[in-house]
Amino acid sequence: QIFDLAVGRTVLNNGVAILNERQIPFNLSVNNLAAQVNYVPLRDRYVATLHAEDVVAQRGADTPVHSIVDASVDMGRNNADLVSLVLQSGPQGKKQKTALSQKTVLRASGSLNNFAAPQWQFAMNGAIDALEIRALTGTPGLDGGTAQLEAKGHGAGLQFVVDGNARISGGAYRTGSVNAAGITADAVAHITQNLIAVTGIHARLATGGAITGEMRIVNWLAPTTAQPGQTAPKAAQEQGTIRTQLAGFTLDSLLDTVAPQRFRRLGFDTRSEEHTSEL
Repeated sequence: QIFDLAVGRTVLNNGVAILNERQIPFNLSVNNLAAQVNYVPLRDRYVATLHAEDVVAQRGADTPVHSIVDASVDMGRNNADLVSLVLQSGPQGKKQKTALSQKTVLRASGSLNNFAAPQWQFAMNGAIDALEIRALTGTPGLDGGTAQLEAKGHGAGLQFVVDGNARISGGAYRTGSVNAAGITADAVAHITQNLIAVTGIHARLATGGAITGEMRIVNWLAPTTAQPGQTAPKAAQEQGTIRTQLAGFTLDSLLDTVAPQRFRRLGFDTRSEEHTSEL
């Protein structure tokens, strides 16, 4: 055994995270943190494990999010494997400070080979609760829903591919006069160093109506800085397109979603069978 750590409680107060150039104040505490590193001579490998019984993250005075984290890493002289990473979070247990009723569960694994010229791959799946995202980021309007996620990717140098899909159920968004609830949605994503493509978008509202579409952004990464003695590559223009199609909406369903209460149910109705737009 090379390393053995046990910490009863660690606290970080008045931290600041930056997301999309926006500062987010936060406090973080970790209870019952344990970490071990062992060397296995027969395999010439280092094996590490980490367990955090109760990780509490809180943005300002918002609702704290309690999580349990478990990780296992297997490392050699020129490669490293993330055997497993499991994050579970949810409401705090009533009798003990653990996330007993998990709402978010994420599982990931991956590998990194050849430290001099890295080649990597990863896979992840799980579910994320929208209320926990709101609590941690302060994203306005999020009022409910669960996103089921699955993704995998690989890359080497400046080239990479990430593919994934998401399914949202029970989504809710409320801000101002907008009140959308019972949202279900599906989408498929494909990301490379040159392209972001989100296709197969299909969203349905509980009040009626469906939105289908796709989004593509090409040349989304800034060009690589030129090496000494080389000419800087010419920047390709970033371009994006959004195509949407609306169908099955009625006047009542639209007003129920976007209008103040006094302007809903006006006593007449109409229906949109299909409308297509492109940006």
